[in-house]
Amino acid sequence: MKAKGDSILFLDAGDMLYPRKVTKGVSRKYLDSRASFIIKAHGKLGLYAWTPSVLDMDLGLAKIQRLAKQAGIRLLASNVVSGEKTAGMERVLKTRAGGLSIGLVGLVGKREKIPDGITIQDPVKTTRDMVKKLKAPSDPVDMVIVLSNMGTKKDQQLAQKVEGIDFIIGAGDDRMIIIPRKINNTLIFQPYKQGEYLGLIHLKIKHLPVDQLVNELEILRTKRKLQNQEGEKTALESRLETYKGANVFRAALHPLSSDIKDDPVMTKMIEDQLSLEAALP
Repeated sequence: MKAKGDSILFLDAGDMLYPRKVTKGVSRKYLDSRASFIIKAHGKLGLYAWTPSVLDMDLGLAKIQRLAKQAGIRLLASNVVSGEKTAGMERVLKTRAGGLSIGLVGLVGKREKIPDGITIQDPVKTTRDMVKKLKAPSDPVDMVIVLSNMGTKKDQQLAQKVEGIDFIIGAGDDRMIIIPRKINNTLIFQPYKQGEYLGLIHLKIKHLPVDQLVNELEILRTKRKLQNQEGEKTALESRLETYKGANVFRAALHPLSSDIKDDPVMTKMIEDQLSLEAALP
């Protein structure tokens, strides 16, 4: 996510470590080694906050916490409680990017297999409580972002029931949401999947509070229509007038393919990891 001033806030909503379907004959040591490497690599790339999913937690909570701490990644799980087991996971985060104060909430979705000793709380009640805390009059944030691995359907239900969420960055059902879904004043995004694409949200904030964000592509489409459809001229001009001075966003999914220039540090890390994997059973 980029805000004014070209500040970048790198976030991940989960389902990052393991494939949904494991190829027959692939060992557990191989999968765990690769999962550990993924955390280290994301730390090197500058990941600020990550909400691990139940599938991610199969690596072991203690190991995830240790690796994330070493990598400089903040673990965010607002609706997970478990005493000492989740001591390294935060329930809410505040940070700054592009001159904005940003509040982060992380929601873990329920799956069939939940790690022993943790409880996943109601996401709607949790988010209401966290938004209220983040927007308290004493120190309100400018924007609230929810990281969710609950899946698109539950993200949409959350947006319908909880006011004050600006963005939901989702995961959990491998959806490629190219055009963000808008429910009330909440925009829902989901990049596709397990590191195959990089989702980028570019914000141009002209005034606060941040609400009623307009898609920059919609403004461009309206301008093109104005040039080509004389019969709708008055309506189109009126629409453009409402966009004048608005806060706008632009979103895109970028495939992380072999066309991207290699980074020497990451290349060396990957080569070392492949050598390690080659020696595993």
